[in-house]
Amino acid sequence: MRMKGKWVSMSVVSVAVMVAGLLVVQTIFAQTNISSSVVVGAAAPVVSGGVAVNGGNPITLTANTTTNVNVVATITDANGCSEITAGTTTVLLYRSGSGVSSSTCASAQNPLYCYKAVAFTATSTCSAGTQNTTTTFAVQYFAQATDSSSSFFGAKMGCNGKLYDPGQYHRHRR
Repeated sequence: MRMKGKWVSMSVVSVAVMVAGLLVVQTIFAQTNISSSVVVGAAAPVVSGGVAVNGGNPITLTANTTTNVNVVATITDANGCSEITAGTTTVLLYRSGSGVSSSTCASAQNPLYCYKAVAFTATSTCSAGTQNTTTTFAVQYFAQATDSSSSFFGAKMGCNGKLYDPGQYHRHRR
């Protein structure tokens, strides 16, 4: 009988420990809010959507003055708005063709065919890591024309952007 009583005592103690354990687990989960989050690693900013030079319209230059030419783009960074506003940028406006490219324009600007800006203007409130921007270039009246009367007929005014976030991650966009 002693043996039987010992097993009964051990069974009662085991059941008591299991019930206490279940009560503790229930208490922990009842008072804990379980949530999840996603942490995005170092993501480079991206020019999303298209880039519009002068609203898609021809650039008309006026003698003895400069003409403002706007380049409009939307910048997105998966790390958020602070990555866009705290970063740096280089935006190039250049005539394509005849040995002119974004790389030659970046190293040597020329008012005949190449302009460089190191800032953009935010044209909307940044939301969910997306910012609308405009960069304005003051193009000289003597810049090389690309219309049918010029020797650069068929060339286009191209745009290239290089965006760096504070971590120096970058993307190019042509």
